[in-house]
Amino acid sequence: MIKLINSLILLLGMILPGVGFAGAQIYEPLSASVQASLYKSVSDRASPKLVFLDQQEAHAWLTTM
Repeated sequence: MIKLINSLILLLGMILPGVGFAGAQIYEPLSASVQASLYKSVSDRASPKLVFLDQQEAHAWLTTM
């Protein structure tokens, strides 16, 4: 009987944490300044390209880094 109760408690402990409520969430628009700073931080820019004179210089730099 105790084994059954322990099993039920374990089962409830595994099921109940998955149940959650998000609450009354509403959409809040971002201000123009926040939108601009976010856009600037994630805008699509070309990644920098490293230029070396030869393959040995590139390899030396990469191993140093």
